[in-house]
Amino acid sequence: MGEKFMRFNVKIILMIALAAGGIFMVNQNGDGSGPGYKEYSSEDVEINIMMDYLPDWRYQEHRGSYGSYAQVQFYGAVTDGFAPSIIVTVVPSSKGTFEPRTIEAMADEIVTQRAHFKDAEVLARLESTLLGLPAVDMTLAYKQPDQLRSLNFTMVPFKERVVVVQKGERFYTLRYVNPEKSFQEYENDFLHGLATFRVKE
Repeated sequence: MGEKFMRFNVKIILMIALAAGGIFMVNQNGDGSGPGYKEYSSEDVEINIMMDYLPDWRYQEHRGSYGSYAQVQFYGAVTDGFAPSIIVTVVPSSKGTFEPRTIEAMADEIVTQRAHFKDAEVLARLESTLLGLPAVDMTLAYKQPDQLRSLNFTMVPFKERVVVVQKGERFYTLRYVNPEKSFQEYENDFLHGLATFRVKE
């Protein structure tokens, strides 16, 4: 699923996605939705969401193979080889790889995936609400190499905040990822995105 997109250098994300046979729809524009933000309204009916994002960020819509998920990724400017990213992934309940089909099990699966990375840990895991529904809100930490195809790499500490919610027959994960040293820079913008997040009727 989209949770495997764990390298946040924009060029590498694009290469991985294209190699997987994904189809991207790129758009830099949005309708103004309030001071300092634009309103995103998905073009892909499988994503089917609306939320605010920063006006100088771009976004890409992407689908997994065989309808396994649909995803939009918002990303800012690259700094030191990495771009801050906010990713929303929509997984039909019938396509989930976790059991039972609950938000807790999906959150557990994400933690298990991150455990493969160096020094992975769960910094916080809380019960929350989103869309007026129960949600899981986690903050994770781990280290990733700054270069994938080089022996001369440095391990970079990352932080990731993940919110998981289920509405109807779809699971939604909203994630904010950035190197730890820059994480606080856009965390409030992620929280604003959560506050404006909604599923189209």
